[in-house]
This record gives sequence, structure tokens and C-alpha cells, in this order.
Amino acid sequence: GQTRGQIRAVIEKQLEAFSRDEGGAAYAVASPMIQRLFGNPANFMAMVRAGYPQVYRHRRAEFGALRELNGELVQLVTFTGLDVHKVLAIYSMVKDNTGSWRINGCRLLQKGELGA
Repeated sequence: GQTRGQIRAVIEKQLEAFSRDEGGAAYAVASPMIQRLFGNPANFMAMVRAGYPQVYRHRRAEFGALRELNGELVQLVTFTGLDVHKVLAIYSMVKDNTGSWRINGCRLLQKGELGA
């Protein structure tokens, strides 16, 4: 539906920003909580490069189910890294005070966890 499309667009916008190293654009779609946590785009990008290599640079991103988990919407995305290793990313999504979807966190699971 509409929500699914909006959420996918936000995540794709961030992935596009990562691919171009546009820290400001990537940081802009993070939730206010995440922005407070990291303080600025440079800190945010350093964390992504170190902790999420397959998200930062990947061969493919396959969008899976959009689920409700503990009252929060989560989008599943399977990333194939440059090393062809697959990880499952679980994006937590929240609406900001303007009603726009923002990324409120991302957890990576290796294949095999969560029955992946």
C-alpha cells in the first residue's frame, strides 16, 4: 500500500545517499532520536561505514516484508554485500512531527538468525 511505498522510498533515499557519500542527505532521513544520538552527519556516516558495511556498499538490496513489531513498523531488507555475503537488515520506522517516515534504527542479522 501507500505506507509501504513511502517507507521504501525513504530507505532507498538513504541508500542512494550512502552510495554517493552524501552524509547530510543520509542523516536527514534518520529520526530525530538518531540525529540526537550522533549529533552530526560525519559521526553518523562513520558509524555506518564501521558497523554496516553491507548497507553502506552493496551489490543488491531486496525489500521484503513490512511488519509490525512491538507496535512499530519494521521493514526487512536483504543486502548482498560486495563480498557476496548476505545480511538481513531490520529497519525500524517512525513518523516525525510532520508525518514523514524516518529511519529510527537498523539491526543486521546474519543469515540463519530470525529463521532467515
